[in-house]
Order: sequence, then structure tokens, then C-alpha cells
Amino acid sequence: NNTPGKYLKIIAKLISGGMYCPFYLVHHGGFDNHADQPDTHAGLLERLSTAMASFITDLQNQGIDDNVLIMTTSEFGRRTFENGASGTDHGGSAPHFVLGNNLNSEIFGGDPDLENLDDNENLVHTIDYRQVYSSIITEWFGYNNETVANVFSQQFDSLGIMDG
Repeated sequence: NNTPGKYLKIIAKLISGGMYCPFYLVHHGGFDNHADQPDTHAGLLERLSTAMASFITDLQNQGIDDNVLIMTTSEFGRRTFENGASGTDHGGSAPHFVLGNNLNSEIFGGDPDLENLDDNENLVHTIDYRQVYSSIITEWFGYNNETVANVFSQQFDSLGIMDG
């Protein structure tokens, strides 16, 4: 019973009703803050977690959970160091969460090295975000590498997100 949960409830109804759409987008704002992040982000992540858990339970109860892959994304990452206001500023590296059945349950890219920053004081990313998207395009949607090359103007190796 929160904003992302209400949207996910509608999406579950659309999927179970047979509406074909290759992807749905739910916006969960509020993460672009720079102060009091321990409390603020904890609440935001709790709402997101609760909404996704309810969504997954709904899909499981309807027997359609094998048909859905969930991925989180953001247009920016965060810095590794505190900014003086109990927060962090925009950075160049961020996690993505992928949820669903038949996934390789692991952390791709390894643990971040919080000491090794680039010249702009950003985390050094180990996986290009386009590699995540290209893996979803080939492994989940079943398109070939030529499609990936057309979308991104270059080729990316698959991460092996899907099991099998």
C-alpha cells in the first residue's frame, strides 16, 4: 500500500489480463537527496522492497511469475564519501538489481573497491551499464547480438544473468 506498490498492482492486473507489453516502467522517486541519507534511503528502500515483494507474491499466486523479470535502474550513482550533510552526492557508478525466476543468483562485477576512485572521485565501475541491458536483450528477450550492436553501436559480452 505505497506508491510503487499501487503501480505494480496495476501492472500485475495488466499482465494477468493478457495485455502484451515487453516492459513496464514504475518510477519511485526521492532518491535524489543529499542529506540525512541513512534515514531517508532506508525508508525509500523499505517501500521499494515491500512493493516488489507484494508484486512477486501476486505473480506467484497467479502462476505467471515465470513470465516476468524485474530490474531496477537509476540515471545516476552515488559517491562513496559523505558530503558533510549526512549524505552523498551524485556519482558515476550504481548497482542494478535483477529479480525473477531462472536467474543466476550472484553478484556480478564483484564487491566495489571503495578506496580505488577515478580522477573524478567516482567508483571505478567493473560492468558497463550497457552490458546489463544487452544481456537482458539477448538472454531474456531472445534477440541476437546484431540487435544489440544496432541498439548500442557496439557489441557487449553477455553477463550470463539467466540460468541456462
